[in-house]
Amino acid sequence: DPAVAYDEISGMGLKLVFETLIDYDVELAFVPRLARALPEIGDDGRTFTFVLRDGVRFHPSPHLAPDRVLVADDVRYQLERVLDPATGSPGASYFHILEGADDFEAGRAPHVRGIEVVDAHTIRFHLTAADQTFLNALALPFAAPVPHEVVEALGAEFARHPIGTGAFRFESWEPALRATFVRHDGFFLEGQPYLDR
Repeated sequence: DPAVAYDEISGMGLKLVFETLIDYDVELAFVPRLARALPEIGDDGRTFTFVLRDGVRFHPSPHLAPDRVLVADDVRYQLERVLDPATGSPGASYFHILEGADDFEAGRAPHVRGIEVVDAHTIRFHLTAADQTFLNALALPFAAPVPHEVVEALGAEFARHPIGTGAFRFESWEPALRATFVRHDGFFLEGQPYLDR
């Protein structure tokens, strides 16, 4: 589960199954992944607006409609999972810079005020202060969107049946032995991944 996994071995699997809005290229420069482009930054470095790629699909799941596509609310849902004290995410501190994060964590607000779903394909983040490391936080697996339908249907078992938008979908896991991942034929980058499993 990208909301709670924070170890090197899990990280390898997370990068196969999940994608984030942005990531790094081989020279460690930011590149768009689930976003069409790098964000529009405004308000003296306190707002970041992302537009999602069209047609990004989650892996198939019996808990999802066929060809379920990524929407901005999925991004908000995951970040609120990370900030929810009940999740126990080690990544929560990376997102305290969002406006209203404290109110959300304390149960005084149903959503984080600083995560604005503008429309189905646009999400805007409002920070309490300019912070050049916020983009680094969004590149962490903690910020990888997940489908709420699957998380809510499976609860804690989501960690054993992860569903993401990555190049590979999870097939099986034998603890302390092996994990198997197979090609996600609906991956948004044409021709990728290069391996079948």
